[in-house]
Amino acid sequence: MDSEKVTIILVMKIDIYKPKDFVSKLNDFLESDVEKNILIRGYFDDDKLYATMYALQQSHEYVNGNVVLGSINLPYANELFQRAITSNFPKFDLQRKIHTMGLNLSFSKYDREIDMPFGFEDSFTLFLPVESVFFSKRDFSKLKHKIESSKADKNIFITTNDFSQRAEMLYPFVDEVLVLDTTDLDDKHLST
Repeated sequence: MDSEKVTIILVMKIDIYKPKDFVSKLNDFLESDVEKNILIRGYFDDDKLYATMYALQQSHEYVNGNVVLGSINLPYANELFQRAITSNFPKFDLQRKIHTMGLNLSFSKYDREIDMPFGFEDSFTLFLPVESVFFSKRDFSKLKHKIESSKADKNIFITTNDFSQRAEMLYPFVDEVLVLDTTDLDDKHLST
């Protein structure tokens, strides 16, 4: 019996949006009955997190979520949310839910309880940051298991330090890739 070798080439449509159009496109994803996974890319970390949280807040349908933290310590994660959203963003830990921006959020780590299903009552899971797991096959494998264990309606992956093509490793697991372009936001963004 002759076997045929089949090569599948994944073609991923990648769209780049300014903030207003980005939020609109992300809302389209949230309203979709077909798409479940989206990757958010872009150069400015705070802007991606803020725009994503803003879109979730505006949706009114996606109010319960789980934030799965990548290779990031809790003090830095708290600092990231406070810097991106507001300095009054409540400090969080892995034991309790917080309520902010009209959202109920719990926090977990990607490398804990990787095979245990979670998110049955969550409308979304926000994976942040994801690029740190691309450096190790073992860590990437843990992330894949965590993705498969998510029972939330939507999975949103946000990169930080997105300066390379490593995030493309997630393309087979997402339905869409959105890139947030905030270079025209102000002089600081333009010069960076």
